[in-house]
Amino acid sequence: MRFPTLSLNLCRLALVSLAVISAALPALSQLSGSKDYGLGGSSVMWYPRAGGLYLNPGEISRLHQTEFMISTSKFSNLASMSAVHFEPFIGTFAAGISNVQGFDQFSAGYARLWYRQHTIGGSVNVMPDSPTKVSLSLGSSAHFSDSSSQNSGFHVGVSVINLLADLKSDLFSATAGVAYWVRPEYVRVQAAFLQQVKPHYLLGIDVRPFSWVTLQVGTQSFQRVSGGLSFPLPYLTAEISGGANGVALSFNFRISDPGANQRDRYFDMGMKAFQEERYSDAKQHFLTSLQYDEYFSQARTLADQTSEALEANTLKYLVEARTLEGKGNYAEASKKYGQVVRMDPNNSDARTQMTEMQTRVQTQVKQLMNTGDSLMDKKNYERAQRLYEQALESDPDSELLILRLQDVAVLLKQTTQSSLARAKSLLDRSQLDEAQREYERILSSDARNTQARTGLETIKTRRVTDQVEQGKTAFNEAKYFEALTIFSEILQRDDKNREAKTMFDKTREALLPEVDKFFKAGLQFYVKENYKSAIESWDKALLIQPQHQATLEYYKRAQEKLKAIEKLEKEN
Repeated sequence: MRFPTLSLNLCRLALVSLAVISAALPALSQLSGSKDYGLGGSSVMWYPRAGGLYLNPGEISRLHQTEFMISTSKFSNLASMSAVHFEPFIGTFAAGISNVQGFDQFSAGYARLWYRQHTIGGSVNVMPDSPTKVSLSLGSSAHFSDSSSQNSGFHVGVSVINLLADLKSDLFSATAGVAYWVRPEYVRVQAAFLQQVKPHYLLGIDVRPFSWVTLQVGTQSFQRVSGGLSFPLPYLTAEISGGANGVALSFNFRISDPGANQRDRYFDMGMKAFQEERYSDAKQHFLTSLQYDEYFSQARTLADQTSEALEANTLKYLVEARTLEGKGNYAEASKKYGQVVRMDPNNSDARTQMTEMQTRVQTQVKQLMNTGDSLMDKKNYERAQRLYEQALESDPDSELLILRLQDVAVLLKQTTQSSLARAKSLLDRSQLDEAQREYERILSSDARNTQARTGLETIKTRRVTDQVEQGKTAFNEAKYFEALTIFSEILQRDDKNREAKTMFDKTREALLPEVDKFFKAGLQFYVKENYKSAIESWDKALLIQPQHQATLEYYKRAQEKLKAIEKLEKEN
């Protein structure tokens, strides 16, 4: 990455100036690191560095990856070393070695976040050569952000370092401070009060003009001024500061995957689990994503939504499962309980019910199979097949049921061929009713059997042909009205039958002289108010001559009178 020439020159000038200032000044160990030194030691409320172990142990909980930090003074004197390691849902652990007022100090600390984005932590310090062999350090901070970013809003923090040391010695210190982001992400001002033998008032300003550098300026009680530069790189942050107490140089090494990468990885896993309705897993992934970035509001929102979806869907599937269980549909009930277990693997009640349903399903399957086997022995292959298929719906992975169905299919095919041959023989002997029943029985078990369907069509055609012949015989025997009725029935089923249409018209012509007879007979009934008999007589007349006007007129009157009589009878 190429930086502007002016910016490079400014950085070089700042580094040279710091080195020159420090050349004649005494070296002083800067335990917490160069950046805090550049801010005048005022970072008690906000210092996400491994060096926070020596400033405010609570602040190490803001680190969500493994880091190692080395701090020196005057380029050559090692001031401190510290390392942190983060474990999701547990917290951040730290260990370090430093030189405090000429004594070697060994520290081990632990910190974690509380209530989303506040911190608390402590450390145990061992100084074998000092009057105080063992001491404690405690620290806490709170952040009230303006947005979903850690670099906004207010920070407040307090810490007590080497609590068991002599309060009048330089080993002990107590600090309290506040910070405010004047411009989120870019400018932060902070102030702190330090009690160490005597009180100090600390001020600092942190400015990020570019993504690759931040500037620090600080002062102690307005008497000593310090300043520094930080250069963040992907796996290393280099920091240098200088002031009245000398020069401090720090290197922060990241030796694990970045916390942001872990955050995104768990978030993606949560999204996938959510889409697959594995809500318990999804919630855990979203919460783990939050462990790596407590400001990741999207993960927090989805974790809440996942909890609601888990509760709602668990209730829904449990109700459906119990309903199915009550109906004896154990296979579907087992699937519903299985969906609950998939959403929430820790739901022991659903898992127990699922196991019980699976046991009942196996019992049902066994009963169906045994009944099917019994029907097979009786050669009732169709019913046996239905039972095997029902059992297979409950246990689709049963190889034994699949084999049973294959055997049934072979036997049914053989039986069908025999039945087809028998139906054909009955058809050839004109035993149409028996042949029809045989073909229909075949179709009841094999609805797509084309031979059976063709056989039924043949029977239908044969019946029509026989009926036409029956009508023609009646016509030839001068039983015209009987013939007319037969041909009329044929045309009602098939109005395109030419032979029946021709004979129907021919029969009408033969019966035309009878129209007046049926009309007059109907009139006699009409006069006697026997409207039903009149209508029956006129039906015959209209069958012969549908447009006979007199019959149509009286037919309508008879219908109206008949309706009036029926209405009157209902009212009475």
